[in-house]
Amino acid sequence: MTARKLTLLIDEALIERAKRIARIRGQSVSLLVSEQFSQLAAGAEKRCDPFFEALHAELLKQDRVVEEHAVAVLRSRHATEKYL
Repeated sequence: MTARKLTLLIDEALIERAKRIARIRGQSVSLLVSEQFSQLAAGAEKRCDPFFEALHAELLKQDRVVEEHAVAVLRSRHATEKYL
């Protein structure tokens, strides 16, 4: 498997919590996230760790914000093109 870098925007408190969990488990945050993503991709049905449930909720919230912004930009462009 080839590893690639992934940049995420995550609440600072969540990042600190992830670092504490990783330190306790003797793993890196990258490994924790990678393992969780692997389970999600494999369709694992077991309940996620509460940290990853919070991470998932944060990512969903950010997706909505990005989507809302994209819609606003497209509406603005449409209005500009239509009325100018």
